[in-house]
Amino acid sequence: MSIRIETEHLMKLLGDLVHTAGGIGATSGVLLHTARGPLEDEPGTTDLLVGTSTDHFTVGHTYVECYGKLPDAMLWPLADVRAVLGAYRPKAALT
Repeated sequence: MSIRIETEHLMKLLGDLVHTAGGIGATSGVLLHTARGPLEDEPGTTDLLVGTSTDHFTVGHTYVECYGKLPDAMLWPLADVRAVLGAYRPKAALT
């Protein structure tokens, strides 16, 4: 299974969560999974990519619309999150 997500939405989600993803150790990063839930006027009928992160003092949690579902949750290490943000930020700034 896979998901489709607009680049702008992924950048927003990761950009919000990177601030609280600075935990200590190998588990620092952003936990991502998909869920069905309300978005604006659509109660429980929208696929959402949900992200959670923590620095052991503060928890970050947000979601954006996506299309499709992931079979399992996945943990993106902080270095990978920063790499994705670094790769797409210059392109996003041009539009």
